[in-house]
Amino acid sequence: MSRQHGTFRGSKNSTHNPITGDVIFEIPLSGPELALALGVVLAASAVTGLVGFGMGMVVSPILLLVLDPQSVVTTINSLSILVLAMVGVRARHDLPVARVLPLALAGLLAVPIGVLILSTASPGPMRIAIASLVLVLAIPSVLRVQRPLPWARVLGPLVGFLGAMLVTGMGVGVPLVALFLVNQGWSVRSIRASIAIYYLFVGLEAVVLYAATGLYTLERLSLTLALAPGA
Repeated sequence: MSRQHGTFRGSKNSTHNPITGDVIFEIPLSGPELALALGVVLAASAVTGLVGFGMGMVVSPILLLVLDPQSVVTTINSLSILVLAMVGVRARHDLPVARVLPLALAGLLAVPIGVLILSTASPGPMRIAIASLVLVLAIPSVLRVQRPLPWARVLGPLVGFLGAMLVTGMGVGVPLVALFLVNQGWSVRSIRASIAIYYLFVGLEAVVLYAATGLYTLERLSLTLALAPGA
């Protein structure tokens, strides 16, 4: 089933105004699909709460089977804000502000580019690109590749920029920032706090631009609200 702004298969769960009959709440998933999505979001939120990232890596491969890429990316980034806000509050005392600020500021510059990519890319190539990116980022994460990188002061903002462009445009990109911080020898607690604050900078700007560019449709907002309990 093809739709302009929603899922490409499956059925919808809708709530209608009893007086006018207008749709007031519409979830672009069937009952079983919604149950599966809630379980995946719950697992992804647990991973994200522990290490500071992972929502996109866990959620996108599953949701891309039943949703279009724009719906998947906007949902992932909306839910990630909820999870990482709590992480940031708990880990605020471990935050190395001076070191993470260049990454966050560079990330803010990249967000409009990511939103432009998301709003203009074709669903087919975008789906393939997201799946490929998940695999590329998963390999060094699993293998725990760790090697000190030269020119950290130059590479840091570059990594922050690229990570923000990828996460806002494709829903996956924060692991790139995490890998950079690991290779700089930061402590686990500092990395967790830094990723949370970095993402909050990037994610809040992203949701504003999603709204401004019309990426938040009724279906996508309803989907985010329906999956929020899992986060």
